[in-house]
Amino acid sequence: MELGLGFGGGVAAFLTFALVYGLDLDELANAALPNIPRDVIREAKSWYDESVKRKSTFGLSERVFIACDSLKRLWRRAHPATCDFWYELERTVRTAIATPQKTLYCGYLKVRRDGAWLRIQLPSGRALCYPSPSIEKGNITYQGVNSYSRKWQRLKTYGGKLVENVTQAAARDV
Repeated sequence: MELGLGFGGGVAAFLTFALVYGLDLDELANAALPNIPRDVIREAKSWYDESVKRKSTFGLSERVFIACDSLKRLWRRAHPATCDFWYELERTVRTAIATPQKTLYCGYLKVRRDGAWLRIQLPSGRALCYPSPSIEKGNITYQGVNSYSRKWQRLKTYGGKLVENVTQAAARDV
């Protein structure tokens, strides 16, 4: 179930996980909600209300949305160092995009933008490369291949996804 949350994922990640693996989110809500602390449910309800305004409830019932968001919140509370790393790497990448030709550090990673490339250098010395990095409407974007359409286009990313890329690449280096 933890991997169903993705790296920094939330309610939408639960929905994707449920669709791929045939998980009944109503059953999940029935099992989970009685065991979730009230303060977490209140926070999730507040986020649900905000998501209704934004029209981003993904077609889920209030009950299922709150259960999924609550589980996300509980996971993040239990793993604060992981969440901090997501945010730290995202801040570092944003700064690197805005200040080309300056090497920045995020733990053992070196982050640098030179010309049309953002590079995240791994402890092994190998680098992840993101072409044409930019900040658009507050989002980190780069050019890449859309995994669904297989077309070259501008893609969005965020701290959790960047950490996922770093984690997979570092695992390959081991």
